[in-house]
Amino acid sequence: SKGCGDILVHPQQALVLVNTKPGSGHDLLELAQSIVRSVAEAFQIQLEVEVRLLGPSDLIEM
Repeated sequence: SKGCGDILVHPQQALVLVNTKPGSGHDLLELAQSIVRSVAEAFQIQLEVEVRLLGPSDLIEM
């Protein structure tokens, strides 16, 4: 499976990210942003993140 650190793309659900160990929030964001970029480049489609991510003080924008 493709991934970033301990965060992996689910082998049967391409838009599901799985934390296999205590993966970091940084790894999660990096993988999500990489997926959005890859889809945009390959298919000219802009994915929208459905999950709201909260940081230490505010909403994290992707």
